[in-house]
Amino acid sequence: MNKPAMPNSFRTGPDEQGMFGIFGGRFVAETLMPLILDLEEQWNH
Repeated sequence: MNKPAMPNSFRTGPDEQGMFGIFGGRFVAETLMPLILDLEEQWNH
């Protein structure tokens, strides 16, 4: 049996994999994405 999907809400916060609700993704303004991606790249190095 499948685990019920978590509601898609910013109130639930990210899960253990950093995903938000059933759609995953990132809860951040589109204008900040280049900075977030750069930060993520630097963090992974």
